[in-house]
Amino acid sequence: MDKTSLAFQAAVSAAAAGAKVAYICTHPFKRLPAQIHGMRVPESAIMNNVDFLYLEETRELLAWFASIHTKSNLPSYIVIEDLLTYATQMNDTNVEKSLAKICATIADAVAWISSHNEVKRCQVLMTAPTRITSLYPILSKFHYRTASYQGPGEDAPFSQLHYESDDASITVKFHRQNDCLMMTDVSASKQLPVYS
Repeated sequence: MDKTSLAFQAAVSAAAAGAKVAYICTHPFKRLPAQIHGMRVPESAIMNNVDFLYLEETRELLAWFASIHTKSNLPSYIVIEDLLTYATQMNDTNVEKSLAKICATIADAVAWISSHNEVKRCQVLMTAPTRITSLYPILSKFHYRTASYQGPGEDAPFSQLHYESDDASITVKFHRQNDCLMMTDVSASKQLPVYS
């Protein structure tokens, strides 16, 4: 649930900044995800910039991306909830091969969108469980950056989101309080260049 709240908040924040957002998931929300304290609220004026696409099957997802050149209202931000669900529906011999096929289709479509939409760029946020250890190498082949999410456990009531690049890292710890997510700690570091 927290992963969905973070992805939904990213869509709301992008839409509030004026981005046209395509939010792709397999089924409608039963209720709105938990709000993140201090972040933009999903007001109707903001949500007019979000197009929800309920694509239950992989073939629907691939068809949407393959036909992007026929659409007139191109997004500048795309959220894809649970990439693994789509990958496991394919009849490939392994899930890594399926993930690579899906990522290749997405990368091609995003490149086309970036050269044809109003802002000349398109950002993608995909969620997937971290139990697939080969996910990071596959995504890096397509130059996608990854962030890991760890939900609350029995011994730790906090969730954690971590992102690391070659030159910086950031970790955000948060917890649920009523129907809201509250940040409890943010730590960041920047790698200093090494000169020889």
